[in-house]
Amino acid sequence: MVGWTRFRVRGEPGRAITVRHAEVLDGDQLNVRPLRSARATDRFVLSGGDDCSSRR
Repeated sequence: MVGWTRFRVRGEPGRAITVRHAEVLDGDQLNVRPLRSARATDRFVLSGGDDCSSRR
């Protein structure tokens, strides 16, 4: 499975946003079991201005 994550956000400087990735949903929950020990998590710390992120 391949995909990209892109978002724009504005918030207090130093506030963190955590984005979790998974391959499938199980009902309305992320099913991370297929990932085994992979964290599949990105953490972004806001600058206080317009922040933009794009991950491949």
